[in-house]
Amino acid sequence: MDLYRGVLGRILQIVIARNIIAAKEDEFREGIQHKTSLDELYTGKALSRSDGVVKESEFVDLISILRGAVQTKHCSVFSFDKNSTRLQCVYTDHKKWIPVLQYGNGIVRKCVEENQTIQYHANAVPELDGNMFEKKFNSLSLPIHDMNGVVNGVLLVQIERNEPYWDNIDEEIANCIGRHIGSALQRAGCPDRYGSEENLLLDLIASLSKEIELASLLRVASEMISSIFCSKPCRIFLVNRKKSEYHLPLQNLCPNSLDEPIRHFPASIGIIGATLQSGDVLHIPDACTDPRYDAMADGRDEMFIHSILVLPVRNNSGEYIGALEIGCKTSEESFQKQEEDLVRGIAHCLGLSLWNALRFESAKLETRKSDALLATSQAKYNSNEHVSNVFTAFTNIACKFLSVQHATIFFVDELGHTLHSRIDSKWNAYSIPMGQYIQGKVALSGELEHVPYDAQLHPELDQSYDELAKIKCKSILCAPIKSRTVLSMKKKQARRAREKVLAVLYVVNKVGFTNGGYFDDGDIELIKALSFEMASVVHNKAWELMFQPELSTSDTDESVQVANAFLSQYTSAAYNVRRRSSFERRRSAGNNAELGNTLNVPNNSLGEQSLKTKYNKSSGFLSHYNVKALPCHDTLCHWGLDPWKHSSTELTDLVVNMFETFELRDHFEIPLLTLRRFVMNVKNQYQNVPYHNFYHAFSTLHTVFMMLYAQVKLTAKRVFTESAQNSTKDPLSPTNFRFEQIFAPKDVLAMFVAAYCHDMNHNGRNNEFHIRTSSRIALMYNDHSVLENMHAAACFETLRHPGQNVLATLDEKEYHLIRKSIINAILATDMQNHANMVASLHEKFKPGVFQPTDESHKELLINTIVHSADLSNPTLPYDLHIRWSFSLLQEFNMQYEEEVSLGLLPTSYMNAKPNSSDQGQVNLAFIDSCVFPLWSILNSALNGLEGCLQNIQENRQTWINQIASSSQ
Repeated sequence: MDLYRGVLGRILQIVIARNIIAAKEDEFREGIQHKTSLDELYTGKALSRSDGVVKESEFVDLISILRGAVQTKHCSVFSFDKNSTRLQCVYTDHKKWIPVLQYGNGIVRKCVEENQTIQYHANAVPELDGNMFEKKFNSLSLPIHDMNGVVNGVLLVQIERNEPYWDNIDEEIANCIGRHIGSALQRAGCPDRYGSEENLLLDLIASLSKEIELASLLRVASEMISSIFCSKPCRIFLVNRKKSEYHLPLQNLCPNSLDEPIRHFPASIGIIGATLQSGDVLHIPDACTDPRYDAMADGRDEMFIHSILVLPVRNNSGEYIGALEIGCKTSEESFQKQEEDLVRGIAHCLGLSLWNALRFESAKLETRKSDALLATSQAKYNSNEHVSNVFTAFTNIACKFLSVQHATIFFVDELGHTLHSRIDSKWNAYSIPMGQYIQGKVALSGELEHVPYDAQLHPELDQSYDELAKIKCKSILCAPIKSRTVLSMKKKQARRAREKVLAVLYVVNKVGFTNGGYFDDGDIELIKALSFEMASVVHNKAWELMFQPELSTSDTDESVQVANAFLSQYTSAAYNVRRRSSFERRRSAGNNAELGNTLNVPNNSLGEQSLKTKYNKSSGFLSHYNVKALPCHDTLCHWGLDPWKHSSTELTDLVVNMFETFELRDHFEIPLLTLRRFVMNVKNQYQNVPYHNFYHAFSTLHTVFMMLYAQVKLTAKRVFTESAQNSTKDPLSPTNFRFEQIFAPKDVLAMFVAAYCHDMNHNGRNNEFHIRTSSRIALMYNDHSVLENMHAAACFETLRHPGQNVLATLDEKEYHLIRKSIINAILATDMQNHANMVASLHEKFKPGVFQPTDESHKELLINTIVHSADLSNPTLPYDLHIRWSFSLLQEFNMQYEEEVSLGLLPTSYMNAKPNSSDQGQVNLAFIDSCVFPLWSILNSALNGLEGCLQNIQENRQTWINQIASSSQ
């Protein structure tokens, strides 16, 4: 009865005291509230929540009553986890708290095990449970029960050691309030340390839904999930479904791994790969001994090599977007079944928020990409100076939007098999071989190269460029910039045929700390987009520059020399300055050795007396003019010009010079930029095949040029001073039959264009092959002169593009005439027409038959000149003829092999082997049946071809000797 009266009196005292200080109740509550939440269990920060696992108002009221009744210093409430034998601190007002106590240690163990209230005096505590139980406190530990009388927690009450010790009334009041606390735990649905799963998940969803940034979401999710399981930060992996790989984002790396690069692993590797394959929770008691464990993929962190829980994370469509790994158990412990069930719900909640965050990241990447592409386009429209400024803008854009230390563009010289770039602010013609170093490898393969870290250890790093650019590469992205041609040969090869690497974009060293200095997937997507847009902008820049005035510049301006030279090769180069050709700069002031010592060609001969003053559009060449006024430099006016000894830039300069030598540009008022664009675009459409390539197109054009040049030079016989013999005068020789009265300028232009374009887009297979395989162009042209029709169509398709139509100044009638002449000349290169052409030449070149005013006669001569130039390799000096012959044989062999692979009856003569008797027979037949009959007729009509006939004889003897030696 005394005990009852004591308790009742104490309660009345509490009620009276609470009524007296009611006005200060809020301040009082704020001072005693130090409740821990799910977020606080790991971070240790006190957060105010009203929707937590346990209702705040219940605990505050109950603890307030307890404080007032027994005058406690500190109160803590532990929820008992029967499965894991742990006690979780769900409430404490102690600054030095511990979130989890292991069952079986010290006073807590005894309290739960014995289910009895235990008092401890500070001076007599033999075992202490962590830093909460300091010796300056006297402690009262009471088991708390749910409404069924089952122990579901522990109430720990502490007073200062110098305060009065616990009496029976204190203990009874604490037990009474403890029962209410136990009921509160039960009503809140948390009989164990997890509380209500529903409340936990709702709380998790509420917190994660506030996070839209991926980095922030990963951090918050890791902390909250870790707090639920009382673990260190969990790991959240991201899955790339397209690549079937996963990685651990930097924001989710362990502290001791922050200096390591982000590595990507196949979705079948490691424990994470295993859960992605199984699609369910994997509970692994000892990860480091599991056969699926991979040291690289799963890591060696102590938190994740023992007991772990892993499971995939899905979006709302059921697609894998990540994986969750929780590892906090020691080697002696393992997760329980209840924890596996809980983690499934957590993964579902995480999947919803993670999918939204990933979509937001994708949207941000698209925004960044759009801004970068817009800036790239603005560089095209806002640059009013030199084209090199556009490239400077491009590299600046790459640096800004990719957040890199350094960016540059390497231009590909396909013919020279090199790459060229700039250093610092000037274009210094820094070059590297094709296929060497990272840049050359990308240019050759056409595939992006990513060096994520330790670039200095990469075996293909160009250390010389690093030194010149004053950088030290750590991470590298190198992407190809590809152009697209108009026509392709086959549907199966269309995609490959349309793409040609014209440059590579080279960016170095990611800066900033958001991704640890490593390029991510977003950076890779962005550099691909920039490379694509740069190719388009460079191509379109040519059209803009056609409206810009030409400016004078010095040849010492390296920016002009390098940027213009290499841009022009691949993109119909934009020349906004009057650029002297590479051969003009190299030309000497001495005599022209090939044309004899009597002909002096000064340096400025290109600017001397114009042929435009010698003829007009309606008349032929005038019969009287100063021979010295016709300009031609040493390299060009040489029958034995070797195209392989010259760079791509020099060859294109020579093509332009051929047109300028006959003043076709001036006569037809063709802007220099237009001519160069046309020359570059045609060159770009020749494929990389052994024989029918750009070198062959150049050689054919040069032969036509030399044949015409010989007719208007009275000294043309001196071209072959060592071999030329005095020829008898015949009715068609230039002394009796004036060449200059046959061809008008439009005829010369037609022959030049036809010769230069006659094999555009040739894929190294002949007409018969296309017909037998029913290729696209064979079907398009109904098996009639398949390749030749395609070449002519490609020629005029190129002329249709703005800024490269060299026929733009012709009126409608002239245009149709020259178009007809070009098409006929290209179609005449079909070998099926060869026999008829030779027969017609025999008939028309008889004395008194050929009429220069007869358009059909002139058409025959034009077609013959172009066709004979196409077959001219046996007319060249020995070294050139041998090289061309082996190139053609290589192309033959390639067709033979493809015919065999396709199950076709192979063409027998195409299987000849190098240096064999068969090769000799093929070439001998070609000379005897095709080349010699055609050129011998031309030699009777045109001047200056004697040396060509002598070369034919010498080369023919070479093949005879090879046949004889092979037969022995």
